[in-house]
Amino acid sequence: MTSAVKYTTIPVRKETLDKLRGYKVGGATYDDLINDLLAVHPPEEFFLEHLRRLRGEKRRPWVEIREELEL
Repeated sequence: MTSAVKYTTIPVRKETLDKLRGYKVGGATYDDLINDLLAVHPPEEFFLEHLRRLRGEKRRPWVEIREELEL
């Protein structure tokens, strides 16, 4: 027995959908696109930046953080 893939609906503004369409090429699905975008900013980096802000540290660009963490 195979399991069916389950999908959901994510409400976004028309302007956001228009922007997403600009990134969607070939046979890629919106699921593929969103996962690709999320891969660029993994949660670990987000939480490290969040903690840094909570501590009042100076904000730094993701590129610098990635280099420091060797990601």
